[in-house]
Amino acid sequence: MADKSTGKVTKDVGKYKITAVDTGSTLQNYTVAAGTDSKYGNVEVQKASLTATLNDTSTTYGKAFDTSKALTVKGLVNGDTVSDVNPKITIAGQPSQAEVKAGKVTANVGSYDMTVSGSSKNYNINWTKDKANAVVNKADLNLDNLKVADTTTVYGTKFDTSKYTAVSKDGKSAGLVNGDTLKSIGLKFTNEGDGTDGRATQNVGTYTITANIDAAALSNYNMTGKAKVITGTAAVTPAALTLTATPVTVEAGWATRDGYTLDATKEGRNSVTPYAGTVAGYVNNDTGSILDGHAVTFKANASSLSEAGQYALTGYIDGSDNLFTNYTLTQAASNGTALTLTPATTLSRTELPVYGNTVAAMTSNFGSAVSTSADGSVQPLVVNHTSDVTSSAPTAENKETGKKQEAKTSSATNTSAPAHDGSSPVLTVTD
Repeated sequence: MADKSTGKVTKDVGKYKITAVDTGSTLQNYTVAAGTDSKYGNVEVQKASLTATLNDTSTTYGKAFDTSKALTVKGLVNGDTVSDVNPKITIAGQPSQAEVKAGKVTANVGSYDMTVSGSSKNYNINWTKDKANAVVNKADLNLDNLKVADTTTVYGTKFDTSKYTAVSKDGKSAGLVNGDTLKSIGLKFTNEGDGTDGRATQNVGTYTITANIDAAALSNYNMTGKAKVITGTAAVTPAALTLTATPVTVEAGWATRDGYTLDATKEGRNSVTPYAGTVAGYVNNDTGSILDGHAVTFKANASSLSEAGQYALTGYIDGSDNLFTNYTLTQAASNGTALTLTPATTLSRTELPVYGNTVAAMTSNFGSAVSTSADGSVQPLVVNHTSDVTSSAPTAENKETGKKQEAKTSSATNTSAPAHDGSSPVLTVTD
């Protein structure tokens, strides 16, 4: 009846057949009919008796109970262990499955009822004690090794209090166990960076966040150390203030770094419209009034000599380096192509005749220049020597003033040597 596969003396409780085997010696004078009942018998393995006792047990807060040590059993045979008895031990008040998923291992510090039940197929169990106490003891917590975890927010955005927790100063375990955080155990925090008077935060800077030590809130711990409060750092970083340029489209030659001209008439060609735009992103009850006394300007990376194409308009705020400690100035993405220069269809500002003067604008090209005569025709001018150029305004009635205008004489002087390298000589014109 021994179980050679397990090494046990008997098999489990139950009835088994026993078979007589003829080895050819003991029954040599007889004929045994195969298949008759006379070859077989029955054997029965009955339950053994044992005594089981449930003992008090304990653990430390945040550490699971070891219930294998809670049961004392006497009478085990056949190589069996306590696990073969298959006891079911239940401890009242322990964490639910949801709490276990959240990191909770034990209930709070205290004493809980523990019971045992179960049966064994191989034993008749005599329970001398099937109820006991399961005790959760306090865990140790060194307050001198704790600090509130540093936290950060953007100016105008409230701090995320769900991130308030404890960390270790030395990089080791903070000491909080069982899924506890400083917030979950009910500590109240004071953050000097929190806003007042309806504001979400204080100004940009570094502030202290404090958690007051409350013995009641830390009732699951043996607190050691000299610290009475736990502190950390709360930082407020700048918010983004965005400058957005108003798009401008103008002909090439009519835009400068500071502005542009759309009106090519005599009255309009010398007037420059500054580039404009908006400032957005105020938070924390701030308004545009913080810009009072500070000019907002937009500058182009183009000039009157720039060719057709798209250019950036960049926003500036006068004195912003010292003014906007709570903001960082950023350029809208659209600023990169806010200025569009189209191919020129009219003379540029530098090419237009200057009415009221005696000499029209002159341009030079490899040692030559041109002048405009009274009848409007263009005359070539050689500028490799000093020469006088006469340009007369109309002697007829001036179309703009309605008065007679006399011709005046101006001289054009070449103050440089003849140009042979492709550069332009200098031409000085005097009335």
